[in-house]
Order: sequence, then structure tokens, then C-alpha cells
Amino acid sequence: MSGLPAFALRRKSLVLAGLLLAIFWSLYAGATMQRREDPGTTQRQTAIVTVFPGATTHDVEQLVTKKIADAMRGVTHVLHVEGTSRPGISEVDVVFDDVINEAGPTLRDVRDRLGDVSPQLPPGVQPSIVDDVWKTYPVVLGVRQDGATPRELRDAAKRLADRISRQRDVGFVKLVGEQVQQVNVDLDVAGLQHYAIGAADVVNALAARNGFVPAGLVAVDGRLAQVDPSDALRGVADVAATSVAPVGGRAVRVGDLAQVGAAYPDPPSELVRVDGEPGIAIAVQAKETSSLTDLGPEVKDAIAAERSRWPAGTHVAFIADQPRSVDDRIADFGLNLLLAVAIVTGLVSLFMGLRNGILVGITVVLTIALTFGAIKLLSVDINQISVLALIISLGIIVDAGIVAIDNIEHHLRLGEDRATASARGVATLWMPLLTSTLVAMSSFLPFRLMGGGIGDFVRDLAVVTCVSLAMSLVVAYFVTPILGEWFAVPSSQIGQTSIFDRFLDAVRARYVPLATASLHRPWITVGAATGAVVLAVLWLPHLGVQFFPSADRAQFFIEVNAPDGTDIRSTARIAANVERAVRAQPGVTVVGSFVGAGAPRFYYNVLQQQPKPSYAQILVDTSDIASANRLVATLAPHLRAEVPGARIDVKKLEQGPPVGAPIQLRLQGDDPDALARSAAILRSTLAAVPGTVAVRDSLGQPTTTLAARIDPQRVAETGLNAADVQRTVALAFGGTTATAIREADRQTPVVVRLPPARRGNASAFGSLAVHGVPLAEVATLAPATQTSVATYRDGSPTVTVLADVEGRLASDVLAQFRRAANGIRLPDGVRLTVAGEDEQTATSFRNLLVAVIVGLLINQMILLWEFRTLRLSLVVLSAVPLGLAGAIAGLALTGQHFGFVASLGIASLGGIVTNHAIVLFEYAKREMEAGEPMERALILAGTTRLRPIMLTVLASIAGLLPLAFSAQTLWRPFCWAVIFGLGGSMLMTLVAIPAIYRIVAGRGFAPGAQRQPSRELAGAVS
Repeated sequence: MSGLPAFALRRKSLVLAGLLLAIFWSLYAGATMQRREDPGTTQRQTAIVTVFPGATTHDVEQLVTKKIADAMRGVTHVLHVEGTSRPGISEVDVVFDDVINEAGPTLRDVRDRLGDVSPQLPPGVQPSIVDDVWKTYPVVLGVRQDGATPRELRDAAKRLADRISRQRDVGFVKLVGEQVQQVNVDLDVAGLQHYAIGAADVVNALAARNGFVPAGLVAVDGRLAQVDPSDALRGVADVAATSVAPVGGRAVRVGDLAQVGAAYPDPPSELVRVDGEPGIAIAVQAKETSSLTDLGPEVKDAIAAERSRWPAGTHVAFIADQPRSVDDRIADFGLNLLLAVAIVTGLVSLFMGLRNGILVGITVVLTIALTFGAIKLLSVDINQISVLALIISLGIIVDAGIVAIDNIEHHLRLGEDRATASARGVATLWMPLLTSTLVAMSSFLPFRLMGGGIGDFVRDLAVVTCVSLAMSLVVAYFVTPILGEWFAVPSSQIGQTSIFDRFLDAVRARYVPLATASLHRPWITVGAATGAVVLAVLWLPHLGVQFFPSADRAQFFIEVNAPDGTDIRSTARIAANVERAVRAQPGVTVVGSFVGAGAPRFYYNVLQQQPKPSYAQILVDTSDIASANRLVATLAPHLRAEVPGARIDVKKLEQGPPVGAPIQLRLQGDDPDALARSAAILRSTLAAVPGTVAVRDSLGQPTTTLAARIDPQRVAETGLNAADVQRTVALAFGGTTATAIREADRQTPVVVRLPPARRGNASAFGSLAVHGVPLAEVATLAPATQTSVATYRDGSPTVTVLADVEGRLASDVLAQFRRAANGIRLPDGVRLTVAGEDEQTATSFRNLLVAVIVGLLINQMILLWEFRTLRLSLVVLSAVPLGLAGAIAGLALTGQHFGFVASLGIASLGGIVTNHAIVLFEYAKREMEAGEPMERALILAGTTRLRPIMLTVLASIAGLLPLAFSAQTLWRPFCWAVIFGLGGSMLMTLVAIPAIYRIVAGRGFAPGAQRQPSRELAGAVS
């Protein structure tokens, strides 16, 4: 490989043609790559929802939830299964392990296992997999229309949704909150009694008239014609005219027995409000191969094209607009990258002269450009992680340019011509360049091995950093020699006595006595360095642990949780009160409310809530990020005080994998009463800890039911059957869908039920008859209570105590709770597990630790390959922990918490600081080969390599400063950990590492004595 620079100079035309081709491809790749806010994540969760009408929580749990959950536990790669049972509905959440990178095979296994268990479920109960539980809808539009009926509003929203769905980058569009018109058949009880006709007869007559009956084909004039014997319902008049039964010689029609009319579901299953008015949401999903930055303009174009067809008073608002956030985020990161390149180029120019600084800057720009072309082939998007990776790697890739140009300049000062100096200047560095690049890669590449949501989040950091380092090596071997031959000049021609050179001379003058003293007293030096690391580690708990900082979004959301059993209309009134309070705040631009279910999954960190009448989610868009942060802090106490009747939680959007409530205490055991008592104890203890809000448990509140008690003896005596009685009870209060009117793309349900006045009155129960027998004779209603929620996790009944946190870190709250709970003794058989943020943090740190250990082992292998001795390679590797002191000091001085992002920065330091030690010992070994004693060789290496080491450190710091001072709070801990870690590691490399080597390899060492290198070192440098 040492011959590559000479080859590049001999075949300039070939190299430049290849470079031009690569640049063209890279420009094309950069222009066409997908742009997203965050990397895509692998689906590792799905939900199975089963509707079991009329069933109690206990029946749902025993007959549905447990059977499905137990079946799912046997599926390969299933990590956890949690089933939640509520009256009439079961939800089973299936979480996959971190091993899978593609959910398809596991989802197929889930479907197969669900098919196997379905025959064991009650008749008529069909579980369904919620396919879009993991899918994100980056655009959510809110449509409202002044004075419009629900059908008119639906038609306007449907036309817009259809136009949006035809756009090139749109993958899927759905309407949320539409009120589907239905035909109500409100039975006249007196009429039924007069004609001695049962409610079931009405249902059967409507179903029979509107059914599909295949009647075959007949030949008509030589052509086949399909026979259609059906007499389809086409509207309200057809429903009313449907014959039920002959009585007294004439047909009794539905209109004789009921009031027939068009209406809307009451109560509705879901409501949407846009800026305080009834509306419909349009959720838009992008194709997996499309860029979000293309999706936004296409949606806006569709709105503009459809606007002319709207009736007056129609309004459309962006409830969620992730494409805009992506544009802002990528633009901000792009600006930080440009600033970093400009600052680094300017810094290098100050130290190496303008011409050589520009040459280094060109190598950096070429490396970044070629990186885009390479990561396009690896299916990496442009997102905040990939751009961050380029900013991080900037300080490393500039090192190759600095070292190469610096060595070319050195050969020029020796009197060599430009061609020779350029070839030799790079060729003599081929091994250090390769080694340092591989070492730097070893610190980042293991991040790719991390699994789960965290692995998905940092995946592009590993890939892009390693690719950019590889591209820097390519540029150094092939392009830098050509640039050097054309433009490089020795520093004597560009001004040797600049202020920066005098600064370096002053640093060298102070460094020599410091390094000499450290080598004369190595144990004191090493002890001081070790003490600094120990003090840093001991100070770590004082920083506070934060899993991930909040997202920088001009948006937040509010959750409204009314008591279990609250009807949707009551929940809507509470949500409307919240809306009014929010819309009165300055800085609020759009408010979208979703009552009865959560909003479509508009952000990767927020999972959609399943339907629940007592739940509402309100999305609030603001004019800027500062307004969102201000309102989150001020609205929470205001809403809790001013809006009664529900628990109201104001939440910021978070970064990282979804966590849910930050504090979660999971109780498991077989005794429900013991679980309930334990939950009450923990709930009261946790509520007493300052900073906790919305302390609750997953048990919910008991709800009231009216149980229909069927008398089997009376049923038998009257010749009825229990199923007929049950269906009649259901019809009396909930109504029964008899059939549907088919028109265009809609199906209008025909619902047979009691009139509203009787439906809301339990005394109307006995007014209906089953085949002529009054319902009251065979069944009675009795009030009862039932558990509103039952949870079953991994085969055990489970109760979770949850809490949100305000004004404190969740880790601090949890630590105080643990101290307060030390004396608590839970009932026998009850197990307590801490989940939430604590569990996620521990899992993420464990995965990161594995990646760091793998990186260090790879690092050690590379060092052994280069230095050929274990002792020296371990000395070089000791630079890694020594950088910890500066990193933790930086976090403390800048007020940053320790979390996954900060630990990621500390882990990233390994390759950078090791490179400095490699540069130092590569030069020292050459000096010792020439006969210099160890002390002098080490000091000469430090003074000679001070400029590239210091310049690399300053370039890395300068590259990160724009991001550290930007509005992006997510990466501040990362940046400050790396910035201070690099500063501290430079001192450690130049002072402490030589002292460590003095201890390890200094047998028989005599200061100032002229001696040949030790046997071990000779082996290391041979």
C-alpha cells in the first residue's frame, strides 16, 4: 500500500477521472437520498385486539386474553407478552426481542399461532392484529367546515384524502374521526305488541331483503347474463317499506313498527376536534422508499388543488407536520456541518498557512462528498444521526489531511521536489494512517452490533463514521499526493514566525520540563492521572441520570384520562375545556383533539393509544420551540387546577425508544388482592416523593354494570333459547346492525334499536318481547360492579404503579423512593420489578458496554498488529480510560446530565485518543531506532508531534462547538463530553502515557544515559 501515492502521481488522469465519477455519483446521491428526522426503526412490537361484546373484564381475561397471551409466549423471538382486559375488549401487546432486524417472519409466526388459538375462543369472537401499531404518520391534517353536517364534512375530507393518496410519495392515507351516517330503526314497542311481532323479526326481514344470493347465469340472445334476485336497499324509504310479516291479510312493514330515519352513531366511537370545532383528521403515511421532505410539498400541492372545490368555510390545518420538522432539523445540522468545515479549515490555515490549510480543507470536503455516495449504496438516509456522524468524524478525517500535508511539508523543507515530497510524505505514513483509521473505526463500528430500538437509533452513527474514515484514507492515499504536488509549499515560504508558531514554541518550551519531570517521577504522574479518573467516576452520580433529553419540537401533547366508565360525551366535554384553556395561550397555532382513542402515531416515540371512551389526546402546535417548552411548564398545574373530572398530563415529545411513564413499578403475583394491597402501599409511598405527579396504577377504578340474569327454567318453559334472549337484550340497549345500504364507496349501516328515550332507561328492558314472550318474564337486570382493567404479563397477573415527573430527574425520584421503600414488606408471593426509564437505561447501558468492550478488543488487536508487543499496545490503550476524567468534568461544568447520549460520546472518545498515542509512539520508536535514549525519544516525540496532535484536538473541538451551542439539546451532552474529553486526553497523551510506558518498559532506565532501545522496544519497532 506504500506504493499507492506513487501510483496516483504516475496515473493522475486515471485517478482524477475516477474522482470526478465518484463526485458526480455522490452529488446525485446527496440530492436523491431520503431525508428523515430520525433513522428508521425495526418493528419489534405488535398488538392483537379482540372485541367481545357484552363480556365482563373477568370473562374477557379468562376466555380471550389469557388464551391469546399464552399462545404468543411460544412464538420465537417474543420477549414479553402483556394482555390487558377491559369490559368487552382485549388487547395483547407482543414485544419482540432485539435479535430480529426484520419483523416479517416473526409476524407471520404470530398470525399462524393466532390462527391456531382462534377456535378456542368464544363463538363469534375474532381477534385482529393491529397492522399499523408501529407505523408513523408524519402528516396529520385536521379538516373542519363551518355549519356542515358530519356527512358533508366527511365528503370534503374524503375528496382531499383521495387526492393526497394519488401523490407519488404517499404510501397510505386514512380518515380518523369520521362519523359514518347510519339508518336508525327506532322500534315502536306498542306497535310490536299490537302486531305480536318481535324485534328479531324486524332484524331478520331487513337482513333477508338486502342479502346477496348467487343465482347463476342464463343465456339471453346468445350472451350470458348474471341473474340478480336481490332487492337491495337504496335508502331510508326502502328500509321503511320492507315487509316484516303478514298480519290480518296485509303486510306489516318496518315503517309500521318503527321510526326510520338517517342519523349518526350515538354514542360515537371516536371524536375529532380541530381548533375547537368538530372535524376529521387525515393521517398520511409516506412510502418506505420516499423522503419526508418530498412528502410535505406534495400534501400542500394537493391541498392547493382541492381548495377551489371546497364549500365556503372549509379549513385545513396541519396538526402534525413532520416534513417541516425534518427540513428544519436537517437544515440546522447542515449549517452546523458547514460551520464546522469552515472553522476547521480556518483553524488549520492559522497553524499551517493559508495554502496548506486550504489543501486540508479540500481533503475534508472531498471525504464528506464521497461519504454521501458510499452511504447511499448502504441504504442510509440523511437524518440527524447520519449528519451528526459526519460532524463527529470531521475531527478524525481532518487528522489524515493534517498529518499527510504536514509530512509533505517536512519533506519539502528537506529540499525534495514537490513530486518526490508528495509521494514520500504520504507513503512513509501509510501504516500509521491505516492503523489510526482502523483504530478510530474500532470505536464506532461496534455500535452497529447494538440491538433493539437503541441499536436502530445509533446504527447510522456507526456506519457513516466508519465510511467517512475509510473515504479519508482513500483521499489520503490517492488525492492528497496530487494536491501536494500541485500546491504544497514548505512553511518557510509561507511565514514561519506567525503568532501561532510562536504560541506552539511557547507551549513546547513549557512542555519539555513538564514531560521531563513526569518521566523522572512516573509513579507520581500515573497516580495523579489515576486519581483524576477515580474522582471523575465518583462524581458521576452527582450529574444525575437522564435516559434521553426531550425532543426539540414546536409541539407537545396533552393526555386526558377520565375515570374508567366515563362515556365519550363526558370525556369530550372535559377535552373541550382543556382546548379552550390551551387556545387562549400565546404561541399556540393549532390544537387537534382525539377523543375516545389516541391520535394516529404522529411521532416515533409516541405509541398510539387503543380505543377507550374515557381517554382523549390533544396535540398542540406552537409557533416555536421556546413556546412549547414554556407552555409545558406552565399549563400542567393550571389545567389540573382549572379542569376537574380527569387526570390531565401535559407532555413533551421525547427522544429515544418509547418508554411511557418514566417511573414504573411492576408488581406480579398470583393473588389479585395481594397485588391490589401492594399497589396501594407503593402508590402512597411514591406520591410522597417530591417531583412525582399523576401517581396511579393499572388497576383502574371499579365500574358499574347492569347484569342480565336469565332464568334458564323460564326460558325452557316458554320454548325460547338463551341466545335469542341475549340478542334481544343487546338490541334493547346497544342496538343491532341488521344490514347495510351500499352506495358508491360507502356502506350505511341499518341499526335496529329502541328509541333514545327508552334506551337510556333500564325500566324499558321489560317492554320488549322474544317471540311473543315479554323479556321481563325470562330475565331480570341487577346492578353490579366489575374491575375495569386486568393485566396479564408473561403468564402472571400484573399491576403496575406509574408516575410522571416534574421538576426533577426520574433517576433522582426513583432513588429517593427506593430509600423510602426500604422498610416496606410486600405480601408473600408478590414480586416487584422496576421498569420504565430505569429499565430502559440499564438495558441500553448494558448494550453499549458490550459494544465498548468489543471495540477495545478490536483496538487492542490492531495495536498488537502494529507494535507487535502486548505491553506497548496496552500502554497506548490506557489513553482510553484517561480520557474519562475530562469528559465527566465537561459534563459537570456545562450542567449536562449523564445519560445514554453522554455515554455514547464517552465511548466515541476511544478511537480518537488512541490515535494521539499512536502518533506519539510511532515517532518515538523511530527516534529510539536511531539510538536516542527512551526519555529523550519520548520528549522529542511529544515536541515534534505537538502540532498535529494539538491541531487534531482543536479541529475536533472546533467541529463540535457549533452543535454544542446550537438549539439541539439532544446532542449537547455528547458534544461537551467529547470536547472536554479530547482536551483532557491531549494532556494525558503527552504527559501521563509516556510516564506509564516509562514504568512498563523502563527496566534499567537511567535518565540521560545514551543506550540502545530495550529488547522489548526493539521488538516493538522492528
